[in-house]
Amino acid sequence: MKIYLHIKASAENYVNKPGGEKNYIGLDVSLLSSNSLAFVESTITIDEELKLFSQVKGKRMNPSGNDDLLMKIDGKFLHDDFYHEQNLIINEDGKTVLIAGCAYNGIVNIIEHYKEEAKAYPDFIIGGLQLYNKSADRAENPDVVSKIGEYLLETGSMCFTCHCTGDAPYNQLKDILGEKIGYLSSGTRIMIWNCNFQFTQ
Repeated sequence: MKIYLHIKASAENYVNKPGGEKNYIGLDVSLLSSNSLAFVESTITIDEELKLFSQVKGKRMNPSGNDDLLMKIDGKFLHDDFYHEQNLIINEDGKTVLIAGCAYNGIVNIIEHYKEEAKAYPDFIIGGLQLYNKSADRAENPDVVSKIGEYLLETGSMCFTCHCTGDAPYNQLKDILGEKIGYLSSGTRIMIWNCNFQFTQ
């Protein structure tokens, strides 16, 4: 089994804690020599159903919590550019699922990157939306959350989100998106087929 990893995922990454302390949050470098790893630079087609893309460049409604996430290059701390963040596209039975992980690049930018190539929105979007900064214990600005919600509503996609979205931002998104958004937690199953889906917990 291959584990597809962006080549820049091996960079030194840190989080800026309250008080200025910088904690290492990068990969354990001893894992990088594993024969199971397949390093990629940008977009890779795994097979006819699976595709990975990274290097999202848009800056619309990026998570404010990104300000506390850093990369160390040549001994200097810089804001992380998240070029290493990978997103998975699944195509099956005429439906497309976009899995965005934690969406540090901003879910709007990730979707727009996908749309630019696919010329359409995905049918389903799954992932955390990075609207809660755990380090600072602070939710994203409600005005930004509102704009993200309005954008997601316009896509017509069914959204499932989790973990780093945060309770307050999720509740705000729920008010905007209604039945077009659901929350994933441990034990949740999503069964997608034809034009229908089943959501159970």
